[in-house]
Amino acid sequence: MPSTLTYPGVYIEEIPSGVRTIIGVATSITAFIGRALRGPTDDPVTINGFGDFERIFGGLWGESSLGYAVRDFYRNGGGQAIIVRLFHTDDTPEAKQAKTSITVAGLNLEAASSGAWGENLRVRVDTNVSEDVANSMNLTKADLFNLTIQDVSPNGRIEQFRNLTVEDKTRRIDKVLLAESSLVRWQGAASEPIEQWPNVDLSLPDIPELEKKLADVKKADPPNAEAIKTAEAELNTANAKLADGVTQAEQKLAAAKKADPRVAEAITTAETALQTAKADRDTSNGLPLTAADFTGSGKEDAKQGLYALRKADLFNILCIPPHTLNGNIEFDLIASAAAYCEHRRAMLLVDPPSEWKDKDKAKAGVADLGTNSKNAALFFPRLRQPNPLRDNQIEDFAPCGAVAGVF
Repeated sequence: MPSTLTYPGVYIEEIPSGVRTIIGVATSITAFIGRALRGPTDDPVTINGFGDFERIFGGLWGESSLGYAVRDFYRNGGGQAIIVRLFHTDDTPEAKQAKTSITVAGLNLEAASSGAWGENLRVRVDTNVSEDVANSMNLTKADLFNLTIQDVSPNGRIEQFRNLTVEDKTRRIDKVLLAESSLVRWQGAASEPIEQWPNVDLSLPDIPELEKKLADVKKADPPNAEAIKTAEAELNTANAKLADGVTQAEQKLAAAKKADPRVAEAITTAETALQTAKADRDTSNGLPLTAADFTGSGKEDAKQGLYALRKADLFNILCIPPHTLNGNIEFDLIASAAAYCEHRRAMLLVDPPSEWKDKDKAKAGVADLGTNSKNAALFFPRLRQPNPLRDNQIEDFAPCGAVAGVF
């Protein structure tokens, strides 16, 4: 619309061009859905390498083909992937819990995600806090504590959070852990006053450092047999300490017994905690997935299962590896996934059933896969390659990850 003219003269008005720049988008983002050892569930997570998958989702796992498909994706040139982890909970009365529970120094914590990986968590609380931070929040030093969490599994990480509180302040423990921790979450109020527990050094042994120390003394020239023996003993002691699933309960009990007599009643509480620690840390990796875990009633509206990808801006290729290493996926799941790919303008890569051993069976069975969508493609045969988790035994693997990497 022309501008309103206010006085006589010559005016120059720029008219917007009808030309629009075409913005390029990625064409090879691959989404993978399946079981994993750890990591957030029903939430798409973008990764840029298999190292990211190992760190967030636990790497290869013999009970799921997801990790192998992601590995093959990056081995064959893949760039960016989106991972959706699904977890099938056992709802029977005798079932193990989905997340590991940890109670230490009166704090009720649980692992940040489902799975038995949480049994490798060790937690330490101390009260070596800052008086200045306490004053800034109108608290006393007794209201603050420090929290150290260590994942003692291979390549595990250590997290440290200082000057936390259970009071409704900026450093409240649940807010800090939710924003910064990938290992634990706080579950409600403290069961006991934090200051009840003595400030005893409950530091955990550094296994990688002890392993390096042993390797160094073995390389020494001339060799020192006594030093090697000492280093081996230190490493064995540390491993034994960390291998016990009730380490924290034992540490609490020892700390209480060393404490001032004014907190002697804490000994009884600690002894009870020691007896229940194994049960508290008895966690399940979940049951094998079914088609309902991907497409069950209400999952589309809740953005769960396959439809968790509604929370992802863009993906171009979808891989649903078989739920188990040598198994298949349901044909109705293939149909649902293909329909969803049509809606998202993506391509579904379908893995051949494990019973297809020759081209004749493939030709005869392709019509019964559950879809003839233009947005679905089938690759046959399966790949044969070594399985590093089974002494490099040659096995069949779903090819979708490798094909997506080539794409």
